[in-house]
Amino acid sequence: MIEGLHAGFERKFPGELPIEVMFHAPRRDAAITVLFGPSGVGKSTVLRCIAGLDRPDIGRIEFDGTVWHDSEEQISVPARQRRIGLVPQEYALFPHLTVAENIGFGLFRADDAARDKRVAELLDQLALMGFEKRRPAELSGGQRQRVALARALAPEPRLLLLDEPLSALDMPTRLRLRRELRRWIKATGIPAIVVTHDRQEATSLGDELVVMYQGRTVQQGPVNEVFSKPSGAHVADVLSVETVRPGTILARTNGLAVVEVDGVALQVLTIGLPEDTRDVFVCIRAEDVILESPGERPASPRNRLPAIVLDLAREGPLVRVDLDCGFPLSSLLTAQGCEELQLQPGSRTTAVIKAPKVHLIAR
Repeated sequence: MIEGLHAGFERKFPGELPIEVMFHAPRRDAAITVLFGPSGVGKSTVLRCIAGLDRPDIGRIEFDGTVWHDSEEQISVPARQRRIGLVPQEYALFPHLTVAENIGFGLFRADDAARDKRVAELLDQLALMGFEKRRPAELSGGQRQRVALARALAPEPRLLLLDEPLSALDMPTRLRLRRELRRWIKATGIPAIVVTHDRQEATSLGDELVVMYQGRTVQQGPVNEVFSKPSGAHVADVLSVETVRPGTILARTNGLAVVEVDGVALQVLTIGLPEDTRDVFVCIRAEDVILESPGERPASPRNRLPAIVLDLAREGPLVRVDLDCGFPLSSLLTAQGCEELQLQPGSRTTAVIKAPKVHLIAR
């Protein structure tokens, strides 16, 4: 038996692209699998089908060897029998119930003593002690999120599903809770599937990444691997890779290649790229571009590109620097780094990119 969730199904809607998915959400080490993609690609529908709240038209869903849905065998296990904990986007807390009553809502089969014990455990685990008699309207956004998570965990589910769990929060709260949410989920020992369209949430929360594009799953793998090595230009676009430019391989030697991009030569690694590939897309993430003063002494990186600063834009604690180095390029720096380099529109700098940080996709 292969552990975890295996989903391969299709869901059709009149006048819309069908949703077609094929992915595995592992259970090892309480893995968190992120279902990632822009709004409208069907991520929430996939979650509803897994939860048993919607039914695929074709295909199969299996968890730990138990079939939850099989269209050919006409099997469809009801949602209540799948033992899934679901945290919806808006949390859907009962406004007339207290925190303790919301958490204990799914424990209707337990006696009073067992229910009170489980509620107390979750109040302590999610730092909600002292709030048990409050109602949702008396809580902050972060507190409501923790109550929704506690309610989903109360019946001790086999799988946890979270649909855009941070989207209802203001930005400062969202930033603070990203790492805390991962820690809380990991502490449960329960595998989870998280839906998000936010790149920072995906990298902060996930172990495994499943990318959706136009209703289909198009790539899966460890989070860092997928973000650094998209399988196609469309995947790079979904992952918001800042620089994706057509290029041509001019020469290859011992796993290294010289690639021309808009007249600029880059040295890159070609591991895994077919030997006969000549035309490529060159992908460079902003966080992999280091900026230095023009006269700074060369270090080990192979690519050092003279650049002109076009624009600077603040993004939370970082600053995005748009550059012209013969082709458009972006870099992410701290505000202090920008000040030290005295960067401003029109100033000159040097963009440094290590060869392994340039990813090639055959085109």
